[in-house]
Amino acid sequence: MSIVVPVYAVEDYLERCLVSLRRQGLDDVEIVVVDDGSPDGSLRIAQRHAKKDPRIVIVQQENAGLGAARNAGVAAATGEFLTFVDSDDEVRGPGYALAVTSLRTSGAAFAVLPYTRLHASGRTAQPAWIADLYATPRVAVDITTYPQLLVHATAWSKVYRRSFWDEGGFSFPVGVLYEDQEVTTQTHAAAIEAGGVDVVPVLTYLWRVREQSITREFSAATIEAFLGAVLRSLEVLPVPARRERARQVLSNDVPHYVRAVARGAEDAFAAALGRGVAALLAETEPGELALECPAEMRAAYTWLVAGDVAGARAFLDGEGLVVATHDGGVVDGEPTITVPTRTHPEGEPLVLSQRQTPLDATALRAVVGPDSVDVHVWGYLRHVESPDLSSRAWLVRGEQRLTELTVARSDEKPGDRLRATRACNDEAVWVVTVPVSELDADGAALRLELEVTHAGRTRTAVVENVDAGGSAAAVQPVGETGWTVGGAPFRLERDREPSAVGPVDHVVLDGAALTLRAGPAAAASTNVRPGSVESFEERPSASLLAELPLRLRSDQVVVHVVLTATGSLGVEAREPLPHEQLTVYGTR
Repeated sequence: MSIVVPVYAVEDYLERCLVSLRRQGLDDVEIVVVDDGSPDGSLRIAQRHAKKDPRIVIVQQENAGLGAARNAGVAAATGEFLTFVDSDDEVRGPGYALAVTSLRTSGAAFAVLPYTRLHASGRTAQPAWIADLYATPRVAVDITTYPQLLVHATAWSKVYRRSFWDEGGFSFPVGVLYEDQEVTTQTHAAAIEAGGVDVVPVLTYLWRVREQSITREFSAATIEAFLGAVLRSLEVLPVPARRERARQVLSNDVPHYVRAVARGAEDAFAAALGRGVAALLAETEPGELALECPAEMRAAYTWLVAGDVAGARAFLDGEGLVVATHDGGVVDGEPTITVPTRTHPEGEPLVLSQRQTPLDATALRAVVGPDSVDVHVWGYLRHVESPDLSSRAWLVRGEQRLTELTVARSDEKPGDRLRATRACNDEAVWVVTVPVSELDADGAALRLELEVTHAGRTRTAVVENVDAGGSAAAVQPVGETGWTVGGAPFRLERDREPSAVGPVDHVVLDGAALTLRAGPAAAASTNVRPGSVESFEERPSASLLAELPLRLRSDQVVVHVVLTATGSLGVEAREPLPHEQLTVYGTR
C-alpha cells in the first residue's frame, strides 16, 4: 500500500505524523512524502526519517498546493492500494491492515475507516455522524443502498484499490480549497459499478484541528469555496444520494459556520453562507431536513436564506441556538421546540431532529437489600417536554441481554441539584430491581440497559453515568455473594474492593444546624447557610450511604447530603424555596 503525505510548513507536526505511519499495523507499505516547496524544516525531518526507514520515498516540487502535491504523490506511488494522510495528522492501530484484508476478500473499490478530531489539548472527539456511519461493519455497499457513506467527505482515512483509482482517472483539483469534496463524490459514484465500498469500523485516523487551518477560517472567500465545492460535488451523484448529501451538509457542516456568525464573523461571510444554504435547501424535499438537522439551526437558516443578516444576528445573540431556552411541546405526535423564525418571529414549533433526542441516563443510587438491588436511574430523552414517559430495563453482559427487570417510577425529583432542563425530566426517575438470584457464578461484569419511550420516540442505552454525589458512585458489596454494585462506569462486578464506610448513620437538620451522628453521639456539626458547600472527614455508614444523595429541609435552608470525591460526606445548601423555583428549567 502507498501512503501519500503532502507536506508544507508542518515542522511542528511532521515528526509525530511520520512516527505514527512507520508504526501502523501494515508492514508492506511505501510512504510517499511530497515536499511541496515547504519553507520550514519539514524536508529535513522527512529526510531524517527516510535514512532510518527505506519505506519512505521523498518527492520534491515547487509549491503548487495541496491538490497538486497529492497528485504528484499518486504519480510516484507503486503500491497495490492507495491512501492519503495529511502531514499534521496521525494514524494508529491495525486499521490499514484490516482495510487491505477486507478489500482483498470483498473485491470492493475502496474501504473507509473512522476518524476522530485531535485537539491541541490532546482531547479527541468523534463527530456523531461518523460514529453513526461506523456503528456496523459493512461489505461492498454503495451510495444507492447506503448513502450515509457520503458523510465521510475527506480524502484521508480511506484505502483505494489503485487499479480503481487509475481506471477512474481520478485526480484532485489544483489551486482550489476543499478539493476533497469533489473527489469523494466522484469515487463513490464510480464505486457503484466497481464493487462498492467496505466499511471497516476500526478507529484509524486522528485529524488534528488547528486554529490556522483553512477549515477554521470564517471569511466570505472560504465559505464560498467550501459551499461551491459541495455544490459541484453533487453534480455527479444520482438524485437520492444527491439529496442525502445536501441534507448531510446542512445538518453536520453548516451549523459549524452558523456558530461563527454568532461569534461575530463578518456580514459578508453571513451573506455568502445564506446564499449557499439556499442552494443546498433547493436540493432537498420539504420536511426532509427535520430528520437530521437541529431544529434551532433550521430556524437560523430562515433568516440567513432571506439575506436578513441583522435578523440572524439578533436571533443568535438572543440565545437562539440554546435549545433549552425554547419552550418544548409535542405537535402531531412529534417532540418540538418553539423557536423564532423570520416568518414567525413570535415563535414556530419545529420538530427536534432524531439526533437531538438521545437518552440521558444517570444512576443516582444503588440500594442493596437481602434479595435484590434497587438501582435508581434518572432517564429521559434530551430536550423533550412531555409527560408521556415509560421505561423498560434489562441486565446485560457484553452485547447480550440476559433478563428483563422490573421497573417502577419513583417520585424523587433530582432536578434542583442535577439541573433538569425540562419540567418532565423531574418525573423520570426509575427504580430498576435486580434480583440477587441473577448474579450468577460466571463472574463476568453485568450492566443495566435502559429503554425510555418519551413522546413517541424510543431510545436505548447502557447506563454508565453516575451521580458523583449519590450511592451509585460508591462500590458496595451485595451481601455475601462476592458481587459489588456501583462505581463509574456503573456496573455489577465480582471481586472489587468495596468503598470504605464509616460510623455516621444519620444526619439531622434543625433550622440551620446540621449534625452528623454516629448512633446517639454527634460526630460533627456545623451551621449551614444557603449557597454554602461544605465537606467533612467523616464517612457514611453502609445504611446511610445507600440513601445518598439525601435531601433535608427546614424553614431556613434546603440541604443535600452527598458523597464527596474522597468518599466522605458533604453538604450543598440552597434557599428554602419551592422545588420549581430551585430548579431553573431552560438552562443547563
